[in-house]
Amino acid sequence: MLCKSRSIIFFTLMISILFSSCSNQSGNGKDYKSKEKEISFNAPSLTNDKEFTFKDFEGKPTILNFWASWCVPCRDEMPFLEETWNELKGRNINIVGINVMDDKKEALSVLKQFNITYINLFDQSGDISRKFGVLGLPATIFINKSGKVVKQNYGPFLGEQGEKQFHNFVGEIL
Repeated sequence: MLCKSRSIIFFTLMISILFSSCSNQSGNGKDYKSKEKEISFNAPSLTNDKEFTFKDFEGKPTILNFWASWCVPCRDEMPFLEETWNELKGRNINIVGINVMDDKKEALSVLKQFNITYINLFDQSGDISRKFGVLGLPATIFINKSGKVVKQNYGPFLGEQGEKQFHNFVGEIL
């Protein structure tokens, strides 16, 4: 009985953490001026199963946006990310969505619903999100062209303030 109670408490705590991190406010964008980590990963594209590695994005500023189909704030920011991608794609920058531990059909449905054209990878196991220390969704990682993580933001970029903050972070990695 005690073991069952602990399991229920643990499950409730994990759900609370997920929902609290999937909020409607943009985070402050943590600075990563301390320890640099080597970035490496490989994952299939959600749309065509082409395998990507981080090396495919090297040499360009890269924005990684971690999301899931069930995360409403993730979906709320997708139109803004697509609009921004269309504005920035000619400026030698990558925007890469990373769908985390989700149902592939649901994820594809969300991409279709919002007409998302930037690359989206499928992190079925959650390994990529763990490598970046992602604790909640949405999470956005800003990496400069040298491959250094400059900012990490939790929460969606919504409204005028969120969009301004996003563009400020982009300016830091260009």
